[in-house]
Amino acid sequence: MTPASPHFQRVVTGTALAALLTVGLAMGGWVLLIMVVAVASLALLEF
Repeated sequence: MTPASPHFQRVVTGTALAALLTVGLAMGGWVLLIMVVAVASLALLEF
């Protein structure tokens, strides 16, 4: 994978988090919690 610029990564991450937040709140708090944990572990593995 080619490394993207930090700003681009921030925009993509922010957009993804906003989408996950919206979907998570619509489906239920526990779903949101699972999504946040999954995204956090993916971010930790990526960096």
